Amino acid sequence: PHFQHPASAVRVTAGVVGVLALGLAVALKPGGGGSGGPAPEPSGGGRATAPPPATEPPQAVPPARVAGFSFSDITTEVGLGAPQAERHLVGSEIQTGGAAVADFDDDGDDDIFLTRVGAPNLLYRNDGAGGFDEVAEALGVAGDRPEDGAAGALFADVDGDGWLDLLVIGSGQAGLDLYVNDGRGAFSEQGAERGLRLPAEPEVPANTYSAAFSDWDRDGDLDLFVLHWYLDWVPPGDTDGAATNDDRASLCEQAAAVRASGSVADGSRSRLFNNDGGGRFSDATELVGTDLNQVAGFTPTFADVDGDGWEDLLIAGDFCTSRLLLNREGAGFEDVTDSAGVGTDENGMGSVVEDLDGDGNLDWFVTSIAYPTAEGGCPIPAPTVGCSGNRLYLGDGAGAFVDATDRFGVRDGFWGWGAAAEDFDLDGERDLMMVNGYRSSPSDVASGEPNEALYRRMDGDPNRFWLGSGPGPWPEVSEAIGLTDRANGKALVPFDLEGDGDLDLLIANNEGPPLLYRNDLDVTERHWLAIRLRQGGANSRAVGARVRVTGPSGRAQVLDVRAGGSFQSGDPYDLHTGLGADSAELTVEVWWPGEPEPQVVTGVDADQVLELTRATDPGSAG
Repeated sequence: PHFQHPASAVRVTAGVVGVLALGLAVALKPGGGGSGGPAPEPSGGGRATAPPPATEPPQAVPPARVAGFSFSDITTEVGLGAPQAERHLVGSEIQTGGAAVADFDDDGDDDIFLTRVGAPNLLYRNDGAGGFDEVAEALGVAGDRPEDGAAGALFADVDGDGWLDLLVIGSGQAGLDLYVNDGRGAFSEQGAERGLRLPAEPEVPANTYSAAFSDWDRDGDLDLFVLHWYLDWVPPGDTDGAATNDDRASLCEQAAAVRASGSVADGSRSRLFNNDGGGRFSDATELVGTDLNQVAGFTPTFADVDGDGWEDLLIAGDFCTSRLLLNREGAGFEDVTDSAGVGTDENGMGSVVEDLDGDGNLDWFVTSIAYPTAEGGCPIPAPTVGCSGNRLYLGDGAGAFVDATDRFGVRDGFWGWGAAAEDFDLDGERDLMMVNGYRSSPSDVASGEPNEALYRRMDGDPNRFWLGSGPGPWPEVSEAIGLTDRANGKALVPFDLEGDGDLDLLIANNEGPPLLYRNDLDVTERHWLAIRLRQGGANSRAVGARVRVTGPSGRAQVLDVRAGGSFQSGDPYDLHTGLGADSAELTVEVWWPGEPEPQVVTGVDADQVLELTRATDPGSAG
């Protein structure tokens, strides 16, 4: 989300004011965090008063908890120093910064793709010796409209030939670019001819940031969902501009009132595309099960949260529009947001869907905005911005959730974007990291600007890293482990750069260069396992598979194969888990897509990449 100055206006439609003028010089901004209170009324009625801003006292970090665990910035060392933009970005461009990591050439090393605005995109091929070669133009993925800009990206095998193709999501006037991998070292752009078309409206930015692939209908191929940060319906709020958010009505209440008024116009570019099995797509948006014109979406994630074997759709959305849509056995989706106990985040942006508390059920972490003052007030005078911070919803495995944000101590994350939940220290518990930032340099603020103090509050916020610590609270340890970057972070991708078993971190920043942090974990008796799944048919990477790894200690780790599902980014397909002291006699259970019973592999040793190939033809698993 971002503020807009009076000169930059959002289109006005059907009587709904799209420019959120504030009496001060600030207008619209995406922001975040609802309350930790009850879910909104089924009508979407919201709360009568604004939720309190996040308040999270600093937590002391016991030195023993981080001994031998740290990260080092190796960005320059490996040659990733090019900036995300070569000009100053304005408007919704300040929300861009995408990254995708995968082994596109199938040589055993993960490669890096970075999106840019006003400059060609970058593809860094891993040379296998600790460095990268930039090959975007040579391989045909630099983009032919750099002035339009690109946001998110992800690799996926859309045509089932075994080679990873590349989806690039436009941010300005650009739409969707689908670069098809020919398997011989080159790509060709085929998005439009394969049916991936978004409505084009002159002078209106696309504002599409993230996407995810899934075989949601279980017909054996990868379908695509793309989200649009759609603003035409956004509530106008108090145009007199209260001194703080504390005196205004609830953002969720305002948003619900606008939706209930019936004044929302069609115009969202959010789309569900179904794959025909050969990598050609048709529009199936009518099956989504909610009015996407009322969703300012940032991040979609497919995951089976109710345990019925069908992947559901979770949307992190701005302005109280996060949604949980349950998959009704491939016939479509049903919006159960209100009854499921989610959607209280006011400005959802990033998303993580993983088993964070180790009970075997998927949980949902949504990044948002938190800028509490010493007095406990919210300093952001914008009617569309909340200050109550992130949300952590714990799932029960049957599609219902409870808010455990404060129990785990993960509410206060500043202006949050991308997030990841992995076991970075290999102790057997997932950790949680998020990047954030609204602005990275105070020099962007003109002297005398009416909201100069407000903007300066958002300069150089630190990233957040919570160390997994049982039932909570989890200590925040970013500074203690060397994650000291204060740039304007957007996408976050964990991957094992060196193949040494611990996960490194790639951060895509807005305007500036990316950051690559090497994990320098040096702790004895910490083990790991990576799992690489392959199958025949159109879904070669087994997207939608679920894996459970159990060691002699009895601790079980649940892992899902996904294509996308994180803010503006795509992760590698290899699953990764820390094991603590469990070094051998592991049991690995794999529920292949559409299969009700798992394949069971016993006697597995730790500290390796376990490659498993599905024995049967997946076909259509519906």
